[in-house]
Amino acid sequence: MKLESVFLKVFLIILVGGSSTALGVQRVEASGTIYIRADGSIDPPTAPISTVDNSTYAFADNINDSIVVERDNTVIDGAGHTLYIDRMWYVGIDLAGRTNVTVRNAQITNAAFLGLAGIGLNSSSNNSIIGNNITNNRGYGIVLHSSSNNSIIGNNITANHNFGICLDSSSSNRVSENNITNNDYEGICLGWSSSNSICGNNIAHNGEGGIWLYCSFSNSIIGNNITANNEYGIRLEHSSTNSVIGNNIAKSEYGISFYGDSSGNRFYHNHFIDNSQQVRVYPYANVWDDGYPSGGNYWSNYNGTDSDQDGIGDTPYVIDVNSTDNYPLMGMFYCSAMIWQEKLYAVNIISNSTVSRIGHVVQTLSQWPNHTIIEESFESIFFYVSGEDGTYGFCRVDIPVDLLNATYRVFVNRTEVPCNLLPCSNSTHSYLYFNYTHSKQEVTVIPEFPSFLIPPLFFLATLLAVITYRRKRR
Repeated sequence: MKLESVFLKVFLIILVGGSSTALGVQRVEASGTIYIRADGSIDPPTAPISTVDNSTYAFADNINDSIVVERDNTVIDGAGHTLYIDRMWYVGIDLAGRTNVTVRNAQITNAAFLGLAGIGLNSSSNNSIIGNNITNNRGYGIVLHSSSNNSIIGNNITANHNFGICLDSSSSNRVSENNITNNDYEGICLGWSSSNSICGNNIAHNGEGGIWLYCSFSNSIIGNNITANNEYGIRLEHSSTNSVIGNNIAKSEYGISFYGDSSGNRFYHNHFIDNSQQVRVYPYANVWDDGYPSGGNYWSNYNGTDSDQDGIGDTPYVIDVNSTDNYPLMGMFYCSAMIWQEKLYAVNIISNSTVSRIGHVVQTLSQWPNHTIIEESFESIFFYVSGEDGTYGFCRVDIPVDLLNATYRVFVNRTEVPCNLLPCSNSTHSYLYFNYTHSKQEVTVIPEFPSFLIPPLFFLATLLAVITYRRKRR
């Protein structure tokens, strides 16, 4: 382990694991601290916080101190105002021991030297931190200690002087759709934490790395953009059985870096792009693909071919003698969730194009005059592809049979193109492969005989039958 890592873990243990006073547990009341008391009162009553209703408290102005929340089932609304923390060892908004508290729309900034965090949770559960701007704090942006089932969603967490978000001895929390950038150390750190979900975040330009897992297990890291972090995209240290799926991991010294015994982790459908070294490995047993035809990862330095045109390279991508991606992707992996008849389906695309705006069309047949729906059918899937004009483009589309089951036709900018149903198709999924010349193109996939044509064709056939019958009688 690096000396810097040892220092940071000691720092983490002292400030988070070992100091209850730092997170507001039995803390001596300091002059200027604002309390939301358990009975709902605001102490001191002159604090610039207004009571919106029985459970919602809104900032009425900027606040130059810390807030301790002692009441559950509460909303703290910053209303766009700034909380400026100006004392050592304090948390901007302290949620120690709290349940079902929401903190939203606050600007939290500039903690004093050795300030602990912008927002702190200790032994807290089912809380939500949503839509805050947490920046330039001297400690962590957000820290969770021994806390579970909390949600950190849609925050801007940037330029903090330690980790952007730290989860210590915490489980089953959700960290999603946050912008976590330019923090001095890691964007997200998980220490002794399990079963957390880190999804859909932008984690970029952090001083050490994007995500650091230390003695952490069974976490899901899915669909994040982890780009241009100084040393590594993701570091696993004594951490196992984690899933790293569908992330963009780019432009760091190491895409993935291992330390200590870190085995049993799974990596697939990720994009490893232009890292100085895509993976820094030790002889640990990890899995680097999801089998065939699902595939492995996209590697920007893979130089294999795809002679059978299934979107997967003909030869493995060898990381080192102990690590191999057996089914490297020939293009980026895109996944779109579609809801049809109250069921969730995933449409997956492998393409060397940039794919955007994946959607679907549902055809409804209404009964006039009250427009009661008497028939509804899933008609088509569409998306847009783009690339350098005139170059070769391809798509492999994985369609659940229950979503769209037929012989398929593919149109690129309304012109039909040849489409191959791959041999790996089965009773649950159809795999289509087609190619085209790049520009910005609209792709539509429809059945051979779309069901929306059935009613008008039936009407037309009936009309022709009636006309023929009348002519015969005459």
